[in-house]
Amino acid sequence: MTSRDPIPPLLEGALAPPPANGLVLLTGVLGASTNWLVLRWVYALLEGRGHAEAEAEAEAEAEAEAEAEAEAEAEADVTVVLCSFLRDGSFWREGAARMALNLVRNERFVFVDGLTGLCMPDARPPGVGSSGDRVLRGTAVADVRKGLEDAVAEAEARARARGGRVVLVLDQMDVWLALGEGSAVEVMDMLLGLRE
Repeated sequence: MTSRDPIPPLLEGALAPPPANGLVLLTGVLGASTNWLVLRWVYALLEGRGHAEAEAEAEAEAEAEAEAEAEAEAEADVTVVLCSFLRDGSFWREGAARMALNLVRNERFVFVDGLTGLCMPDARPPGVGSSGDRVLRGTAVADVRKGLEDAVAEAEARARARGGRVVLVLDQMDVWLALGEGSAVEVMDMLLGLRE
């Protein structure tokens, strides 16, 4: 690992894109937040890091080499939708900039601002904010679902043009669950619906 390499070599294999309809859970332990790991995962997805191990495994398990190559190409072009309920878009853009990743100009990145919808639901109109970030309407499960579905649809249109796929990253959903109007069961149903 060079001093400029944002991803430690031992972590690269764990940062490979998840399988289709996969679910990855990152949790904080003893007060250590997951920001560092989420930023590295977004970096790996957008920069194509962590794919070498995934490609090697896919080739070893695949029956035909052509299928493995097509799958590796689709995995290599990932569009990321990041929805954060605790941090605004500038936090994530600044953190990514420290790793030499420009999220402002990256067309494979969509940020959904869940913080504004939680704390100041009437402060801004819903939709796209001044920085290009999508803003959730409010704390109701239906509002969050609609906002996420719209962001994923936008990302899918971008990904489809390149033959890639979309990865949805939800940061600090526990804050939304604590401050929002929905129950844990409603949130779980929403997540299962989004995976499809």
